[in-house]
Amino acid sequence: MSKMRKQIMRLQILLTLLSIAIISGCKTTEIVILPPKPQRENLPPVETVQDYADVIIYYETLVQKWEVWADSVEKIIEGVSYE
Repeated sequence: MSKMRKQIMRLQILLTLLSIAIISGCKTTEIVILPPKPQRENLPPVETVQDYADVIIYYETLVQKWEVWADSVEKIIEGVSYE
């Protein structure tokens, strides 16, 4: 058997063992699904004082949603064991 053929066979064996290890690890790994983060919307141009007030209220509400989202993500991550 040629030297090149032996190297190819060793590589195939190593890749097979690596694939088996990866598949085995994936079976025991817990998958965590996080809730979607609230997304920012494109707002129309500000033209009046009322528009400014609406933008401020919008961003205050968005920040509150992000805080709730962050709290829920932290609770989910705290419940996951990394063993």
